[in-house]
Amino acid sequence: LPAWGERAIAISDAVATDLQENHRVHSNRIRLVYNGLNLEELVQKFLSYDPVLVRREYGFSEDANVVGIIARLVPDKGHEYLIQSVKMLESEIPSLQLLIVGDGRYRDNLEQLTHRLNLDKRIYFTGNLKDVSKPLAAIDVFAMPAVWREGFGLSIVEAMACQKPVIVTNIWALNTLIQNRVNGILVEPRNVEDLAQAIRLILKDLILKEKIGRAGQETAQKRISLDRMVQEVETVYEEVLRG
Repeated sequence: LPAWGERAIAISDAVATDLQENHRVHSNRIRLVYNGLNLEELVQKFLSYDPVLVRREYGFSEDANVVGIIARLVPDKGHEYLIQSVKMLESEIPSLQLLIVGDGRYRDNLEQLTHRLNLDKRIYFTGNLKDVSKPLAAIDVFAMPAVWREGFGLSIVEAMACQKPVIVTNIWALNTLIQNRVNGILVEPRNVEDLAQAIRLILKDLILKEKIGRAGQETAQKRISLDRMVQEVETVYEEVLRG
C-alpha cells in the first residue's frame, strides 16, 4: 500500500529515501524510527547455550571455525557466493564450516551447489528456526552477502547484539548501519574473492575480531533497543494526534 497516512515511519535511512523517490512521500511526512529488539532477552537466551554442545549438534568440532548466515533462502541474500567463498578457503582453513539457517525456494539450488563443490561435510542447513540465539552460539562470524537492497537487516543486528563480528555487502541500508573495520566488514556484492578475504581476515586477526564484535554490540545496544523504538513511535503518534 502507498504510504497515505499523515506520517510514514521509515525503518532505515534507505527506506526513507525510497519513500521519497519511489512513493512520492514528502520528506516532511517521513519519520525515521529504527526497528527495535528485546536485546536483553535475546542475549540471555544466547548465553544459556553451551557453544560446544550446539556445535556438536550441528556436526561441528569444538575447534572449528564456523561462519553463519540467518536469512531466507532466496537469490537476493547471496548464499551462493558464501558457499563459493568456503570452497575458496577450504584448503587454507581446513577447520572452516558454514551454518545456513533459514528456508526458502532456493534451498534445492543451494544444496545442489554444496554437493557439486564437494562441501557436504562443511555445510549444515538447519531449515527455519524460531530461536536464532541457538545457532548464533555456534558461530564465530556472521555473514550476509546480500546482492540487492536490504530494508533493515534484522538478523545482522541480532548477531551484533551477541558480539559476533559481521561481514555484510556494501549495499543500500546495510552500509548505513556498518562502518568498515569499525563495527563490521563491508564487501562488494557478488564478489567471492572479496568475501573470502573478509572471512580470512576476521578468523586470523583475533584482535580485530574482538574489536569489531564489541563495537557491533555497542551499535546494536544504542540504535536497536526496544525501549527507544517504542518511545520514538509514541512521539510520532502524539504528533499526528495533535494535528
